[in-house]
Amino acid sequence: TFDELLPQILKEGWILQAIPGISKASIGGSISNNVHGKDSSKFGNFANNIIRMKILTSELQKIDVDQDHELFNSVISFISFCKDI
Repeated sequence: TFDELLPQILKEGWILQAIPGISKASIGGSISNNVHGKDSSKFGNFANNIIRMKILTSELQKIDVDQDHELFNSVISFISFCKDI
């Protein structure tokens, strides 16, 4: 959840933009729904924060997916069909 992620990010001096208004939202759900926040009109949706992610396929294979990978855009906005990201 963002409750767990944000303290780690802030400790490193980083900031996420376009995060949902509820801190209990899951990161995987936010990716697969490409959520937006109050600043999305300026910074885009949550997917604009994603550089790389690991996904778990239906065959239980873990795959590293970056923005150039063919699956990247398939996972973004997949509306919760993805369970583990």
